Amino acid sequence: METLIDKNISKEGEYGSYTLLAAGATWNDSTSYSRGERGKKQPNAFELDLKALRIFITAGHVYYKGTWIMGCHQLNLKEVECRNCKTATEAAEYAVKVVKQRLNKMNEALSTCS
Repeated sequence: METLIDKNISKEGEYGSYTLLAAGATWNDSTSYSRGERGKKQPNAFELDLKALRIFITAGHVYYKGTWIMGCHQLNLKEVECRNCKTATEAAEYAVKVVKQRLNKMNEALSTCS
């Protein structure tokens, strides 16, 4: 998967990490690199840490090669396929949309309580 085609991915310095600017936030590279691979291997995983929520996207999952998936452990979202997403930006926007939908459903459920 050609994640570096994504114009919203940038690298900080020669040996710095990658960041993704998407869905109104800065996502940090969470790709697993072997020694000497950083800067040579394309990033295939990013995470957005919002303190109360941590959302991740990856195209490097062993069971979903070449397909972007997302998750948010705090909301029990695991290995959710990012449908029709070809880039990291599209996957990040999809992930935020899924998390917002889940939170809205939870909020609606709580609104029935007094």
